[in-house]
Amino acid sequence: MLEELEYNLWEHILSRLVDYGHAFSPEIEMAALQGDEALLLHGEAVNIDMALTTQVYLPVMLTLCVSRLLGLAAAIAWLSC
Repeated sequence: MLEELEYNLWEHILSRLVDYGHAFSPEIEMAALQGDEALLLHGEAVNIDMALTTQVYLPVMLTLCVSRLLGLAAAIAWLSC
């Protein structure tokens, strides 16, 4: 993983959308700037992003999990017949 991040170790490039916590955090960080002063630390922005992403995708994740469980239950019932 270090090789992937080495070119951007200090996160000067804010386009790391594939990493959890980095979908919305660049915009959150930029919105929290006042002049040269950052009102949020990078880790705080990532934490907010993680909470927001979890809330947005939780219904989707639960639906997928329930669907998989129902499929497994049906398969088990079919096998036991």
